Amino acid sequence: MVRLVMILLGVDYLRTRWRSLQRIGCVSLLLGMVVFIDALDGALYFPIMPFAFLLLLEGLATLAVAWTGMGGQRTLRYVKGLAFCFAAALILAGHHHGHFILSMIFGTLFLADGLLQIVSARVVRYRTWKLAVIGGVVEIALAIFFYQPYPTHYVGTVPYCLGLGLMFGGWNLILLSTRVRRLASNPAVASGDAEADVASSAAGAAAPGWRTT
Repeated sequence: MVRLVMILLGVDYLRTRWRSLQRIGCVSLLLGMVVFIDALDGALYFPIMPFAFLLLLEGLATLAVAWTGMGGQRTLRYVKGLAFCFAAALILAGHHHGHFILSMIFGTLFLADGLLQIVSARVVRYRTWKLAVIGGVVEIALAIFFYQPYPTHYVGTVPYCLGLGLMFGGWNLILLSTRVRRLASNPAVASGDAEADVASSAAGAAAPGWRTT
């Protein structure tokens, strides 16, 4: 995601605005912590019903335009639209079973993602694989947190997810601002240029031999 943002916006554009990115990241991180902590006592002050209606509208809008996609894109849009509508319906239902089902779904997603991240990090062993393993362990711990009923008996499931999403998003923005502040050029574009230069050099070296034959 960080590399995609660098390619789309460019390092020069992001470098001149790294302080704004860092402030937005800090605000998102703090807001996520507030939403998460607010849900721990069972007395929710977060406006959950308006969020459910927005989620329902997003799901219906996605389903309405899903037919315009091509191949796998169309399938993904239908899955996303149905998942959003299903989650919104469970939130609007407001009873214990809806919260329980949502909690089981989110817990299973965190568990699957955490296990996949740990296994891939142990197999590939890239430079920061130990940090990836730690991240996977954190996701498994979050899955256990969603599975067990303490402290709100699954009532705070949606605010928990919103808080975690805001915290993770804010942390990624802080990392992005720190990274672009230190970069002199776009590594995503530079790596592509370097590969193109190597390919052109190899083609140039092979050309004289081809002419002589």
